[in-house]
Amino acid sequence: MTIKSATPARVTATVSGTRDYRVEIDLRAEKMIYATCTCPYDWGGHCKHIVATLLAINDDDGEVERLVQSSSIKRQSLEGLLNSVQVEELRRFLEQEIERTPEMGERFRAYFSKADDGRPLAEYKAEVESLFDQAYDHGFIPYGEELDFEPLIDMAGIYFQKGNFMEAAKVYRAIFETIDERLEDVDDSDENYSMEFTFCLESFLGSIVQAGIRGDNKRAYIEYLFARYRESEYFADEFRDALDKFCTSDEDFECWRELLKPQIQKQVSGEEDFHKRYHAQELISMQIHVLSRLKEAHAELYALLEQFYRFDDKIGLMYARQLLKDGDRKRAMEVAEECLTLFPDYALRDVWEFLCEIFRQEHPQKYKDALLSLFFQSRDWKYYQQLKAVCSQDDWSGFLQQMLDHFARTGHDNDTVVDIYLSDQMYEEALQEVLGQESLYCLRRYHYKLASLYPKQYFKAYQELIFPFAGKETGRRHYREVVSCLQRMKEIEGFEREFREILKMLREKHKRQPAFIDEMKNL
Repeated sequence: MTIKSATPARVTATVSGTRDYRVEIDLRAEKMIYATCTCPYDWGGHCKHIVATLLAINDDDGEVERLVQSSSIKRQSLEGLLNSVQVEELRRFLEQEIERTPEMGERFRAYFSKADDGRPLAEYKAEVESLFDQAYDHGFIPYGEELDFEPLIDMAGIYFQKGNFMEAAKVYRAIFETIDERLEDVDDSDENYSMEFTFCLESFLGSIVQAGIRGDNKRAYIEYLFARYRESEYFADEFRDALDKFCTSDEDFECWRELLKPQIQKQVSGEEDFHKRYHAQELISMQIHVLSRLKEAHAELYALLEQFYRFDDKIGLMYARQLLKDGDRKRAMEVAEECLTLFPDYALRDVWEFLCEIFRQEHPQKYKDALLSLFFQSRDWKYYQQLKAVCSQDDWSGFLQQMLDHFARTGHDNDTVVDIYLSDQMYEEALQEVLGQESLYCLRRYHYKLASLYPKQYFKAYQELIFPFAGKETGRRHYREVVSCLQRMKEIEGFEREFREILKMLREKHKRQPAFIDEMKNL
């Protein structure tokens, strides 16, 4: 990994992998790291090349600082030269450069223009769209052809620094709107466009907040963000979060509430359609959130919850939580239990966890049943331990048998059955379950818990499975798997002669496979 350049705003590095990848770390945001990499990683979060660069920055402050200082020295040198230039010479130079480089002219305009000298939003959008159009390859922008929004973002930054917040907002808006509208035309595997969208949307919000808009002007922006939320195919969540950040007063939330009402009714009317039902749930949940922020809307909040809590388990849980918050524990429990009846095919872990808090002190048996259900759903061992802690010995025996029957019945949770046996120190039962799997994977998984207790049975199980497994495939990867099993066999004490005989037989049987023989050389 090589850091190529560093300024107070950005670090650029080259990281070697399958090939060399370019990593850029944007240092402008305070709360989140914005970074891009030219590798094809697309599993969410930052790729290993970005992580390596961040670690290098953290571990090697000297190199980064040196590059920053070098950048500062060059800047100081230019400033000295600038001080020595005559005004007319500088003017001629600027005229030539502005004519030659349009981006410089735009930055010049941003720095020196007055607040009312800005350009229409449509012009900025046309400029962003031209970037997409120029990069098109048969109607699509392939991976690696990332558009450079930096000149526009820099220009917006200049407007912001000069206090021309609304002009900055227009530039940021042009970028995130165009990305939102054209994302289907690009390969965003590295989430570069998504990160640029998020940065520009947050910067847009910061700009209009700094502009101090009030009244009808702020209402217009609430309406705008809500419209984008409804229309966006890719960034609805981001627009919803932006609305939540932007709305700060009762007046704001009143506006949001009025925008939601007709949309909820419209979506609920088509609830038989899965997508409409999903969007209806989203809108109702949003309205619940909005009403909860309005003190005088308590009655309306309850009316909405009562009307729709049977519509969706999440809304039902919201209603139960609101009831509990307001002190109505009995009704909260009733609503939550009704959710379990209304949505029997759902894994309602959140509902069960909510009920656990109510059952803990008031309904001991229901509390135990809830913990059992949570363990069945999640296989989270904390519920197993909590259940065991509140059970008598007789109760626990009954629950233990329910667990074993449940996981045996599903047919694909044999490991969980073994883990239950081991947790309750039922080692012979665990051994029989492991041996019954006739699986080297299973033998290896439980080797260190069972092999020392039952060395004869364990060694014999390995012995029966190792020969057919060794001949199942070829290739170094498979041979290493075989050797890993052999190493576990070797660890079982008291069977050294038998182990040597197995090695001898394997070497003889696979003597025409030199790669296998090579992998076995250290056994």
